[in-house]
Amino acid sequence: MLMLVALVVAIVMAYRLWSEIKEDDEPASPLDLLSEFEEARAAGELDDEEFQRVRASLRKPGIEGAMEAARGKPPASPEGPAQPPADEGRLPDSPSA
Repeated sequence: MLMLVALVVAIVMAYRLWSEIKEDDEPASPLDLLSEFEEARAAGELDDEEFQRVRASLRKPGIEGAMEAARGKPPASPEGPAQPPADEGRLPDSPSA
């Protein structure tokens, strides 16, 4: 009986430890990121052009804009990625022998 109680206690403790390890911190909001970039600009680590690009990226809806800004990527064009011509990548039709 004592072994069963010890096993249950050990399982509960292991679960608590596991859940603490797996717990995700709340990601930074776009407003938090923008304030950090403003501080970098004020400190001279970021020029005005880079700051405007980051600010535009953070205004994009969703997490993608914030992640691009955090990585320092330029904002994506509104048209999306360039599409290759329809013929590109296809082999020419060969006559059947």
